[in-house]
Amino acid sequence: MEVHRSEKGASDGLLLTARESAGILDVSAQVVEHLISAGYLAAVHRGRHWFVTLASVMAYRRRRGHSARSLRIAPRPHGALRSS
Repeated sequence: MEVHRSEKGASDGLLLTARESAGILDVSAQVVEHLISAGYLAAVHRGRHWFVTLASVMAYRRRRGHSARSLRIAPRPHGALRSS
């Protein structure tokens, strides 16, 4: 897994690609993009790619358990973070 350092926009400075985040959460990269859009994962958009903060991936994994496969994508919760 390759970890990227954020220039700015990510609070913890460690960024993962959508594919790497998907591997940690045991879902597809498309589901990760839906989670970003819904505000569940903090991410930055660089060029054509999304980079997700490691902290938000791990926090989401703790909240949802080891696998996020059974999740239902809901509308963005009020006050959810998303950087662009």
